[in-house]
Amino acid sequence: MVRLVSTNSLVGSSGSRTCHRSRANCLRSHDDSTIIFSDRIARIGDSDARTAEASYRQVQVVAELLAPVSGLDAPKIAAQLIAHFGSINRAVSASVEQLRQVLPADAQVAALLHAARDLMETALREEAVGRPVSSCDPALLRYLRWQFSGLRDERLHGIFLDSSSRYLADETLAIGRAGAVEFKARTVVSRAIALEADRIILAHNHISGDCRPSKQDLAATKSLSSIVQTLEIELVDHLIITASGAYSLAAGRKL
Repeated sequence: MVRLVSTNSLVGSSGSRTCHRSRANCLRSHDDSTIIFSDRIARIGDSDARTAEASYRQVQVVAELLAPVSGLDAPKIAAQLIAHFGSINRAVSASVEQLRQVLPADAQVAALLHAARDLMETALREEAVGRPVSSCDPALLRYLRWQFSGLRDERLHGIFLDSSSRYLADETLAIGRAGAVEFKARTVVSRAIALEADRIILAHNHISGDCRPSKQDLAATKSLSSIVQTLEIELVDHLIITASGAYSLAAGRKL
C-alpha cells in the first residue's frame, strides 16, 4: 500500500490480496473497470513436468552463455546457478556478492552475467522507448518487469516524457524495504524539472505478488498527481509491477 506521510513524503507498501488470471492473457479484479496486464511466461510452472523442462532449458541457455569462459565446466556452473537462484532472471539480476557466495572461484562468470544483464536491459529499453511511450505498451511492461526482477525490496521508478510522450529518461527514484518504499515528492518534481519533462509514468513493485493497489496507494498517487499538476506536469499513470502482472491505475480509472 502507499501512504501519504507528509506533503513531501510518500510511502508505498504491497497489499495482501491476490490476482486472478483470465483466458485473455490479462488479469481482472472483481471490479470490471480494473485492468491488470499479465505475461503468461511467468506462469510456466503449472505442472511438475513443465517445470522440470523449463529448468533444464534454463541450464542449457546459461551453459551456452558461460561456455567461452568456463569451458567443460559450464553445464555444472549453470546448474548451480539455476538451483540456487531458481531462474535465469534472478541469476542475472544477482549482485556480485551474491554470485561470489555461489561461485567463489569464478569471477569471470559474475562479470559475464552482469554484462548479459546490461545487454538485455539496453535491448529492452530500446524496444520500449523507440516510439511514443504508453503505459499500456507490452514493451514498456517487459522493460519494467526486467528492472524489478529478482529484487527483495520495493523500489520506485520514474519514466519522464515530453509533451508528445517521447522518452526523455528513466531512473530509480527511491529504494525501500521488502514491504514498502518511501520517497519525497520533491525528488520526482526536481527530476521532472531538470529534464524539462511534461509527463511522468511512475512504477513500483510489490514483493508480495499482489499487483492491485491499496487505499494508501491510491491516496498517495492522487496527492502526488495534484502536486505535479500545479507545475503543469501530468502524472500519466502509476503502474504496480509484480512477477506475474502489472496494474495500471490509469486503466483502472483510479488516478
